[in-house]
Amino acid sequence: MEVRLFTAMSKGDLSNLAQAKADMSGMYLKTVAGVALGSRAFRATAATAKTHNVVGVGIDEKFVDGVPTGVMAIKFLVRTKAPESSLSKSELLPKTVAGFETDVEEVGNILPLAKKAAAVAHAAAMPNPKTKFRPIQPGSSIGFADPNNGFIMAGTFGLLVKDTSGKKYTLSNNHVIAFESGVDASGVTRVGLPVGSPIYQPGLLDGGTSPLTRWPNSPAGSTCMPIPRTTKWMEPSRS
Repeated sequence: MEVRLFTAMSKGDLSNLAQAKADMSGMYLKTVAGVALGSRAFRATAATAKTHNVVGVGIDEKFVDGVPTGVMAIKFLVRTKAPESSLSKSELLPKTVAGFETDVEEVGNILPLAKKAAAVAHAAAMPNPKTKFRPIQPGSSIGFADPNNGFIMAGTFGLLVKDTSGKKYTLSNNHVIAFESGVDASGVTRVGLPVGSPIYQPGLLDGGTSPLTRWPNSPAGSTCMPIPRTTKWMEPSRS
């Protein structure tokens, strides 16, 4: 059999490879009559039966002992990969298809996470992060006003966290609520927003117009969130 590297394949070779893949999909990816294709049904069938064990067919570079060979192959995705010595002749997958090599990869069961209707219902139940929340909710839109009025932006309020002493902090990205203050990767100190700069929820880019007037656990009468004192971030390490 001629070994065909991907870089040397013609359009005709690629077309033949795609057809070989389609043929194998039609041969092995068949619904078993009268069997519900759920995880229990898959596990109840013989692990090495080809029409049950093959869960996908594709085109990929062939790997040998984890090393790519540069040879394009028909890839069989199987629930369980067993040694050839333990399989009968009828259980073996073909080593070549239409002159192309094959490869076998174990991937386990491939099952949908949710039915489409259920996924749509779940998405509909999720709150819109661009909505105005009071009190503010993690996952919602927040942002600052550019002091130079050069742009409008919005980011995400991640979490409210606390240290071992019980002091609470806002967990978000530096560029979302501090305008990238601190020392950057090149060692240059950047001055971000001044202390007391207002944070908007939702962010201005998401239609926000109202700055937060109280932050969780802030004293009554606080007029805004003091940015550097309630924000923590990780700076890149430098050798």
